[in-house]
Amino acid sequence: MVGNINHMKSVEEDISMEVRERITEILVSVLGRSDVAKDLEKNDNLTKLGINSMSFVKLIVMLELEFGLEFDDEILDIGRFQKFSQLCSYIEEIHK
Repeated sequence: MVGNINHMKSVEEDISMEVRERITEILVSVLGRSDVAKDLEKNDNLTKLGINSMSFVKLIVMLELEFGLEFDDEILDIGRFQKFSQLCSYIEEIHK
């Protein structure tokens, strides 16, 4: 039974890592910077990475297309997703 639990955790971690990598690739595209992944290791504040209201809209549209989902209108506020980790958590939750 413990083996099954560890396998489930591994699968969840792989999915989480895949989602984070895909979001990072989209951030690279939106910001036009290849060093985004490196910067995310130090600071996951999206506005400090260069996301502003216009690039936030572009980011959301690209994420919706990439993951085949739609963000709830009530949460489409850059203030709700100030951190990369918040964005990843939201996508992981609705992408299940």
